[in-house]
Amino acid sequence: MTTKKVNGVEVELTPEEEAQFRAEQSGTLGDYKKLKYKKLSEIAKYHRTKGFSFNGIPIKTDDKSLALLQGTNIRNEDISFKQDEGDFVTISSAEQQSLREAIYDFVQGNFSNEGNLTNQIKNVGSDDSGKLSQADKDLIDAIDLNQGWA
Repeated sequence: MTTKKVNGVEVELTPEEEAQFRAEQSGTLGDYKKLKYKKLSEIAKYHRTKGFSFNGIPIKTDDKSLALLQGTNIRNEDISFKQDEGDFVTISSAEQQSLREAIYDFVQGNFSNEGNLTNQIKNVGSDDSGKLSQADKDLIDAIDLNQGWA
């Protein structure tokens, strides 16, 4: 494990801190951007899969749940789902189109936000193989990865 001095005391770095420390030491803009992209990817996955509430019903948006919801579109009938707590909820056939639109808006909104944040990172500096300047580091650090999620 890597250590560094903080206020004159050697401290062990977490794996994330170590990766950032190494990127800062390697000195390339591209390496520093890779760290920000990795963190963005983790945050985006969390937001994309955390789900949302539809008419008071918690809707999961992980891959398995979305596939299950997609499979229910075959018939124009009410659908029932078992919640984590064991309770069953019903979504009427009339509500299903609104639910599909809400899911689309939720998922697409999160992908759009991830794309916007990716472009903000990408647009910092002009040579990813070049030395990381303090100004570019500050610009990357100023990009708030927690903004704009659905």
